[in-house]
Amino acid sequence: MPKTSPALAPPPTSARSRVGTGRTLFLKGVDGRGLVARRYREVLASLLQGLSRSPREADVQLARRAAFLIVWSEGVEAQQASGRPVDIAEFTTAANTLRRLLSALGVTIECDAVPEAADPGPQKFVIEYVDAGGRVVETEHIG
Repeated sequence: MPKTSPALAPPPTSARSRVGTGRTLFLKGVDGRGLVARRYREVLASLLQGLSRSPREADVQLARRAAFLIVWSEGVEAQQASGRPVDIAEFTTAANTLRRLLSALGVTIECDAVPEAADPGPQKFVIEYVDAGGRVVETEHIG
């Protein structure tokens, strides 16, 4: 029978990285003041606040990937809106991956119910047959 490995205890705070302790979002060398980094932080915070539970490490990792794809998709959408070509297969793959990540996080999309249109009842149509001069020569009522 194979031996099971002992449970891993989390390392002491002093041995954890700045990302692991939550002191920073990015590894060394990334300036977090730029537009994309600020948008990433906004999206990540929104995703984590929207959870119905206190986020665990797995939730944070999924939310980070989802936030990246959201910000990346926004950039691609801006590129397309300005008339530059986009790789639709790449964009579609990212959108599907994002949907799966959000589903794994438990994020649901809720839509307001659209009221059904009132039944207009039986429809009535009038067909007018005209001659070459534009004069009505016959009228037919349907319905």
